[in-house]
Amino acid sequence: MQQKAIALSSTPGLLFVSPISTSRYGEEADCEPLVIYDVSGNGIGGPIHLHLVVYSDGLASISSLVITQLKSDFTRVCPERAQALAEELVAAGALEMMDATHLAGNLPLTTVTVFEGGGVGAAHNTFSFRVTDTPGLVAMASILNAFIDETFPR
Repeated sequence: MQQKAIALSSTPGLLFVSPISTSRYGEEADCEPLVIYDVSGNGIGGPIHLHLVVYSDGLASISSLVITQLKSDFTRVCPERAQALAEELVAAGALEMMDATHLAGNLPLTTVTVFEGGGVGAAHNTFSFRVTDTPGLVAMASILNAFIDETFPR
């Protein structure tokens, strides 16, 4: 299998290695996103950005910026752990969640996308919130933060 390298900008040498591996014949391997988690905005102390993607083959990538601390990491978990994360979120109601439109100053916007199944017809849901003020939103944040702490220890 080979991996695709994609130029991110006109800056020479700046490449992104695609998480989608391809076979010799150009067919995509089983590597589809299962969970995408974004936290972005301004907090009391300054800008906050966190981006996590977990793929079906176990690839997990995270990038974060908190005030001036920039971090980025890639790792692999077993595919069963990646699937278990998506299943935990689905069991907690991720496919039924809707946007929580409460306005809240100095709190970043959190957006979660969960995919169930694979391929073009996969069930999925995306929802956003600023305040974890319901048991479902508390569960989502708790599951995702536990995965981050387990997978990307500080």
